Amino acid sequence: YANEGPFNVRLTVTSSHSCVSDSLKLFNTIYPQPKLTATVVTEKCLGDSVKLVLRINNPSGQKIKSYQVSWGTEASLTGAASSPQDSIVLYHVFAGTGTHSITASVYGDNPGGCLSDTITQTIYINALPVAAFGLAATSCVNNQVAYLDQSTSADGAIVSWNWNLGNGNTSVIQNPSTLYPNVGTVPVTLSVRSAKGCISPTLTRQ
Repeated sequence: YANEGPFNVRLTVTSSHSCVSDSLKLFNTIYPQPKLTATVVTEKCLGDSVKLVLRINNPSGQKIKSYQVSWGTEASLTGAASSPQDSIVLYHVFAGTGTHSITASVYGDNPGGCLSDTITQTIYINALPVAAFGLAATSCVNNQVAYLDQSTSADGAIVSWNWNLGNGNTSVIQNPSTLYPNVGTVPVTLSVRSAKGCISPTLTRQ
């Protein structure tokens, strides 16, 4: 049924001897299908938790009794609320980068407990940048040592650098230099952030 009714339903039965029985019944309990809204951000970084909010926006006042969600090709989830809820909030961490489709539907609590329409949202998971840098294999005490950033990013340009140069100095420029007053091996670390807001794992070299 495309709408709520009421509808007249007629059943006519004819026997092999051409006897006819006819009955008519009025149906007025065709309940409206809940219309679902799903809210999710359009982009996240790999490893970030993705928040999905489900609500029924029509009919007014309808609450969610249970739900079913597909997180693209990675996972599916079904569940029931302990009591009917105005909204359901779910979280997922995608294992892969790129575009993912999130599909969701819910059952309303009343009247009828009908299944909602199915709604699909897409999200793009940005790859993390990869920190890398070049340095001299050896250097002399109190000689200037220059570091060359070699970091890469598949999604968005690299926009910031966070260096710890191992001698108490830090830097936020792309290619820093520094002096080392003491003999020994020095650990130098670098992490970078892309224009998408994604931060690389920290790289340490000595």
